[in-house]
Amino acid sequence: MKKIISLALCLLMMVSVFAGCKDKKASGASAEVDPNLVNAKNYLVDMYPAPSKDEPIILSTDKDVLSLVTIEGKSYTVDWAITVTEGEADSVKIAESETANCVKIDIPDLTETDILFTATATVKDENGNSEAAVFNFKVKGIEVADDADVEAILEEAYALAEGAKMDKEVTLTGVITSVDTPYSAQYKNVTVTITVEGFEDKPIKCYRLAGTGADNLAVGDTITVTGIIANYQGTVEFEQGCTLKAVVKADGSTPSTPDTPSTPDTPSTTPDTPSTELKLVTDQAKILKDAFALGRNATTPYIAQLTGKVISVDKPYNDQYGSICVTMTVGDKNIVCWNMKVSGVSGGSKVKAGDTITVRGVIKNYYYDDADTTGEVEFTWDEASQTEVVLTKLVVGKEETKTLAIVNTPVVGTTYKFGMIQENVDSQAVCYLTGAMKNTYYFGTTTAASAAIDVTLEQTTGGYYLSTTINGAKKYINMVVSGTHENAVYQDSALTVY
Repeated sequence: MKKIISLALCLLMMVSVFAGCKDKKASGASAEVDPNLVNAKNYLVDMYPAPSKDEPIILSTDKDVLSLVTIEGKSYTVDWAITVTEGEADSVKIAESETANCVKIDIPDLTETDILFTATATVKDENGNSEAAVFNFKVKGIEVADDADVEAILEEAYALAEGAKMDKEVTLTGVITSVDTPYSAQYKNVTVTITVEGFEDKPIKCYRLAGTGADNLAVGDTITVTGIIANYQGTVEFEQGCTLKAVVKADGSTPSTPDTPSTPDTPSTTPDTPSTELKLVTDQAKILKDAFALGRNATTPYIAQLTGKVISVDKPYNDQYGSICVTMTVGDKNIVCWNMKVSGVSGGSKVKAGDTITVRGVIKNYYYDDADTTGEVEFTWDEASQTEVVLTKLVVGKEETKTLAIVNTPVVGTTYKFGMIQENVDSQAVCYLTGAMKNTYYFGTTTAASAAIDVTLEQTTGGYYLSTTINGAKKYINMVVSGTHENAVYQDSALTVY
């Protein structure tokens, strides 16, 4: 790589010399201008996108930039200055870098709004002469879930007097309980009623709802709607003009899009990645069906893109490789995202349980060894196509505030969350069951109680049986002996008394 850069630099220098570039002389400088000063500036322009482009350079992580440029054995210092043109003035700074002869453009990890700024690189020679190049940058804001506002929105909506309406648009996500007026092809809208999880006693009608996917809505679908809420003759509803923002069908799928490659939400930051001929598939129902039908250690013959909620962080962020390992749930299926590259998304290194992520890569039904009989469906590095697992979008979820208490006297027939504490771990975190197996030997677990399955107790001699529902079927939680270990399994019959 160094040889390639050197060759490009020599070519750039020769072009500049033949063009007869004339250097600017700094005010007050009396010494003759070094002819390579412009070449040093042009080297920066060649390394980074040209400042003349209309579109700014998208930054999603801190960026190292050169503070020293060497041309024909002579070094020129580079001073960088930041000017924020949109956003908080001090949100972007120049900071020290761990990379030699570089400084760092330090950007905030998480920002809810876009930040636009210019970075001016001033190249100086030993006589005080200088040349400057200006680069335009943009930090993309992330979408932040604001579940805490849902209760306040619904309370305000149901407090409206008849004929009154809220003074600003709001967004709610809920399950369709009825299709009140079928989709009109003439007016391109539909009227449905939704209920928000946890607030089923406060239904909201969506009057003449329009948007992509409105023509195919059905009872059981989960939709996100934005608009003005009003009290119309005693009915609390989104007014006409409300917009359908997102749809998740009752089976967990999203409305399909053509299976053609698309541009990622954020640019890839992995250099020199070999190209792949695998096509991109975004149909969630198809992907889930294919992934969970894969044979032993088989992979999908395409690059899959799925959106789901993180239920556990299995390996923390690795700064050296820019990756993290998490498990997410899509519909009622759990999928591991192994060594997921996160540097292309702002805040990606801070992914946690409760966040919603969009992941792209090849899916494999991974078996640990010959003794492994269950396997693990996961996004993983694909050697054949040289495809990495990449995070393309992050929606930050609110931290859980609900506290669960240990029940000493359980009630038969009542549903509970079944948690385990690893006593040899300093954090003493409670690990709840997800309804899946990590592999033959380990339960799939999550530290987010909201993502855990419900467990029901059945009275039996000496204690209780524990059961749950997985993919619509009743399963018992049993412990079976395997060699020197006692392993957890989900089975059709009750064997273990708790």
